[in-house]
Order: sequence, then C-alpha cells, then structure tokens
Amino acid sequence: MLYLGSSESLVWSWCCQTRAAAHSRLSPLAVFTKVATRRMTCDASFNCSVHARRLLSGTRLEAAEFVTAIPPSKVCSACGLVRKRTALLPCVHVLCESCYEQCAHGGMYVCPLDGYEWQDEHDVDWKDFPLDQLLQRECYPDVGEWYLTYRNYYYDPYFGGSAKCVKYQRYGTYENFSTPIMLTFPDGEVRGRFSMSSSECYSTKDAVTFVRDDESTQSFHIIYTDCQICSILRHPYAANGYGCSYWRRTSTLHESDDCCKFIYDQNCGTSPMYQMYDRSCQS
Repeated sequence: MLYLGSSESLVWSWCCQTRAAAHSRLSPLAVFTKVATRRMTCDASFNCSVHARRLLSGTRLEAAEFVTAIPPSKVCSACGLVRKRTALLPCVHVLCESCYEQCAHGGMYVCPLDGYEWQDEHDVDWKDFPLDQLLQRECYPDVGEWYLTYRNYYYDPYFGGSAKCVKYQRYGTYENFSTPIMLTFPDGEVRGRFSMSSSECYSTKDAVTFVRDDESTQSFHIIYTDCQICSILRHPYAANGYGCSYWRRTSTLHESDDCCKFIYDQNCGTSPMYQMYDRSCQS
C-alpha cells in the first residue's frame, strides 16, 4: 500500500498551484485537502499515487498508478471517483450513490452512460467497502532493487557506514511480512532479515526490525512509500532520533519523484543532505 508511516508523520496535505502547473498535465487547480488521519493524500496535481484511510469526498484516479489495479466495483463509471458505496447496474456499469440518484426518470431508471432502462431497484447490486481498504495496493513482497540516494546524517553502521551506492534487494522466501534481504555497496555487503509490524494504534506495516546475520538488531520506521518510485525511512538511532534516508527504485530512476521529495522535505528537512548515489553506482 501507499502510506505515510509512523505517528510522527501527521502531514496536512496540500499541493500548491505553481508546483501543480509544473508537474501535471491536468488543470493546475490548487488543492488543499485535510485528511483526518495520519496519512497523506497527494492529489492528481502532483501526479503521484494516492492512499488515504479517511476519504472526505472521494479521490480521483486520473494520475494514480497502482501495482495491483483497484477493482472496477470500487470506481464510479460516471464520475471516476472511488467511493465507499457503489451500485452495480443491470447494464454492468458501476455508479456511486451521487450519480445513481440522477438515474431516476418518471418511475424508471436510466443509466447515464448507455441509456439502459430498468424499473426494479432490486436489479441493482449495492456494495459497501471499508474506508481503510478503498485504495489498498500491494507493495510487498517487493522483488525490485532500491538505491539509497541521500540521507540527513553521514554515517550509518547498519547500512554500509559512509559507503555510497548502497543497494537494497530482497531474496529468499517472503512470509508473514518477513523476508531475507541484502544490502550491497562497493566494498562489501550486509545480509539479514526485515520483519514488518504495525505501530501502536496503526493498521499498516510501518515498523521494520532489521536483524543482521551477525544477530545485531536495529529498528526503524517507514515514513512514506510509493511502491514504484520511492521509500522514506526514519532511523531513530541517527541524527538525535531524526535520521532520514531516501531510497529510489532502480527500475524507475528515470521517472519523476517530485511528490516523494516534497514529503521528504516536509518530514526530514532539506539540510544537511548527504548524497549517497550518482550515475557511477550503476556502472
């Protein structure tokens, strides 16, 4: 899933008009959406994926990109919004409650998309979806490779010290949110196991325990993840508890990560910033 991770990551979501105009093919409307939960909704203006536990008025999918497609039964065929309650019409189109209300015409019901008519409301199949499951998508098990691109502290004893070109990859069997992983860098590698769990009062797997093969253990939190673009981690053992690292998926390094950078800046600041990746890392 796409999510903001730890409880420290309460962020009121906004995408300002100037940035939207620069990074979106959509109308550059300013967006200011308060989400009454510890999640962040980055609307289509930022051309990034979307997830929120509590959706106040629906979410547009024009620029959302999901690893596993959202089932059509959750998306209104007329307005394109994901709603917590939808109706499957006899013509197989799906409408939200708001659009369905527009179907009634003089004792008949007419689909606004193809003009199909029906009389009996029992011909409509209504479905309800829990709010916290509306936009779930799979991030794990991940089979890709990720590069550490920068962080706000210089030395990390668990992630290669001060080495650049640190690369993460999973191998072996993934089971119950636990998997063996390998970190490689120019002069060595570190192997161990990542195990994911949920922080107190939290439903997503935002807490990670890293047990190295030498049995040393460290924990950190996932601040934010876009399964196809970036991951932002909080390292409590670094920078007086405010250590952050920024990771990019190798297969999408050429794609825009503006939304990810924005979230990193808001949670971790812009200075100091130690660059841990350059083009030579892939040579």
